[in-house]
Amino acid sequence: DDAITAKGGTEDRAVLTSDRIHKHSRQGSIQTRRRYYDAMRRFLYFVAGEFRVQKIVNISDKHLHAYVTHLKAQGHKSSYIVTELAAVRYYHDQVEGRHELTRDNAKLGVERRERPGDRAWTEEELAALIAAALNAGKPWMADVLIMGRELGLRVHEAIRLTRADAERALREDKLRVKGKGGLVRHIPLTKEAAAALSRSKQEIGVCVQLGGRRLGTETSRVVGEPQSARPENSLGYGPRKQSVPSVCGESRTHGVNWGKRSPNG
Repeated sequence: DDAITAKGGTEDRAVLTSDRIHKHSRQGSIQTRRRYYDAMRRFLYFVAGEFRVQKIVNISDKHLHAYVTHLKAQGHKSSYIVTELAAVRYYHDQVEGRHELTRDNAKLGVERRERPGDRAWTEEELAALIAAALNAGKPWMADVLIMGRELGLRVHEAIRLTRADAERALREDKLRVKGKGGLVRHIPLTKEAAAALSRSKQEIGVCVQLGGRRLGTETSRVVGEPQSARPENSLGYGPRKQSVPSVCGESRTHGVNWGKRSPNG
């Protein structure tokens, strides 16, 4: 069943195995699984055409090395290539391949990724954004900015805090946050963050909903409102714009660099 079609065959059959793995695997976030699915399809078509590989279990380092050379010839950067290789290893691990794939990308000819440099907001930029949020009549947005800066919270981590989270943090002088990959962090509160939590837990919006169901005070969000339900496409995967929770239908986009990252985050 894990056969894929070699060069000259029916292309639709080339991704049967990856389709099956994608639908049944629950390892990693949904965004990661979708990204890996697309990457694995590209790799499968490449090795089917170049090497007539018929089974995912037969993939070896020589195929990875050839794929890296192919991607570099297309002008892709190291960050893109590293993610493509991670996808191949992810699927290869699911079928227990016959060959152990190297985890050292340098051996495959991938250069170390360049650091983008300091892209954090300056104090002046942050102050201007907070002022703009207050002038727009959205003090909760200002508190999101403050907690992101002071505690290193991601946008969605700040927005999905509950009243109970805020009250416990103020009692214990530390905030418990469950972030990417289910990692739990306990972050000491700063004076500014504590003030933001105190304000926010008193300002629960009347438009708070989760999946269309209105929530009570105890489970309402502290800052902002939760994400509206988004329809799945028929296959359950595909590229999708990532956005932070909506406020009565008003959507905003992720991608904020606060300049601080909380411990272990």
